[in-house]
Amino acid sequence: MQQWGMRLFLSLIFVFLVTLNPVPVDAQSRANSCLKPSIKPQVSLRIKQARIKVSTGRSRKQLLSIRGRSGSSATGAGWQPVGLTLTSTLFQSQTAIQAQPMAGGLYCIQPAAITATIGFDKFKVFIAREYPRYSCEFNIIHEHEMTHVDIFKRTLREFTPRFQTRLNEAVRRLKPLTSRTPDRGARSVQRDLQRAMLPLINTFSRKLDQRNGRIDSPQSYLQILRRCKNW
Repeated sequence: MQQWGMRLFLSLIFVFLVTLNPVPVDAQSRANSCLKPSIKPQVSLRIKQARIKVSTGRSRKQLLSIRGRSGSSATGAGWQPVGLTLTSTLFQSQTAIQAQPMAGGLYCIQPAAITATIGFDKFKVFIAREYPRYSCEFNIIHEHEMTHVDIFKRTLREFTPRFQTRLNEAVRRLKPLTSRTPDRGARSVQRDLQRAMLPLINTFSRKLDQRNGRIDSPQSYLQILRRCKNW
């Protein structure tokens, strides 16, 4: 029997945006040290809600090519996808900093506000064109792919409190630092934030792989095959 299934592609995309809020130059006379935080950063977390786009114009062979380009590997000889869901996990952060001039041409850098966004890029759901819309096979494939989408959304809701807690902890641990330029200092703050958030994002990714893998097993495929006959 031909083996087929639905697989997902998951990647992490980090986008770091920087806005600078320098204090006036006349504060230089007061900037003799950069040891303790003088401001409490504002922190907010936003959840990105992704749109779902269903495409029915590709053949099974084209879906196999798309799947290969996504970095996934086939599940076995003769495997051909009849449906595919692609998305990317997005973590974006925007940091506003206070850049206070110091002696010697340095700046004391402190984060003033952190706005982070976690969620998914657009869900791209492919259903092979060999299966006419509203046919038994089409409906079964669509149902399966929507189950993947639901897993993504449900897992994100589950992890949202953990992301909020980790973000608050990461910002609380950010210390003032000295830098030659405000821009360089802001990027250093972003790198520290990325290092703090990445372990939880990786845990989130593994949980998604685990949960999606449960419905992409040979046993689940056999159950689906029995529900229709024109495969």
